[in-house]
Amino acid sequence: MVTAISRFRVRDGVEGEARKVSLDRARLVKDAAGFCGVDILTDVTDPSAFLLLTRWTDERSFRDWKELMPPEPNIQSLSDTILLPETLVLPETRQRARESQVQNEILKLTNDLTGMIREGERINRDLKEASEKVETLARTDPLTGLANRRTLRETMQREIARSGRMGDHLSLVIADLDHFKSINDQYGHITGDHVLAGVAAAFQNHLRPYDLAARYGGEEFVLLLPATSMEGAMVVAERMRKAVADMTVPDCPQQITMSLGVATWMKGETPEQFVARADAALYNAKNAGRNRVEAAAA
Repeated sequence: MVTAISRFRVRDGVEGEARKVSLDRARLVKDAAGFCGVDILTDVTDPSAFLLLTRWTDERSFRDWKELMPPEPNIQSLSDTILLPETLVLPETRQRARESQVQNEILKLTNDLTGMIREGERINRDLKEASEKVETLARTDPLTGLANRRTLRETMQREIARSGRMGDHLSLVIADLDHFKSINDQYGHITGDHVLAGVAAAFQNHLRPYDLAARYGGEEFVLLLPATSMEGAMVVAERMRKAVADMTVPDCPQQITMSLGVATWMKGETPEQFVARADAALYNAKNAGRNRVEAAAA
């Protein structure tokens, strides 16, 4: 067993190029006959210089390989190759080679771990965004963007409990579009969808941040108004009625109107009873000629 020690320098003195040349040399030598191993040592005081240590079964194997090696234009030889029996290679040289290899492996593992952490963070962000989108879809009406019945039910239970503790008013408005079926029949369901989306936009433009607008089903909508008395809720309902009556919808030349029923929560009343009183007021508005607001009986 012999070890061939050669010292080289990259002509342009660039450390990155030295590393590339070193790796290329290692790849070229690994399949040679009689080759047993390679170590590459860089000079900490001169990063462009490096030692190439190759181990061979015998001197002839090394010289046969060297004769076949093409010259490297970017490498300058700094010394003649020294051939030493394995037993004469200084222990500290072998130790430096091992330490250099360990450092390279640690650097590679650190880079791999950093990449894995970054990829894990990206996946977690994507999962969080997907989870938030799913939750939003589960709580939102897809056509209008308003809250759906599930969200309305949960919010109403929470607001009723709060009103019971604090003694605040809580009002509910149920609104239903007048003659909506005839709009669908005469102008088509796409136009009908535009009408529903326009009504939803009108609600959102006229409500406070803590009010809730929900699509209750079909052409029926609900407004939940915390800290709002019957008088205040009647004002809100009338404002909504007028906003819808003034609305224009493409491909729908007729005026859009709606009827509304208003109720204020009474202590001890269940959510179902609360909704039923507002619904009864809506029924009265329909019977009284539509396009109007009616208050529920106390």
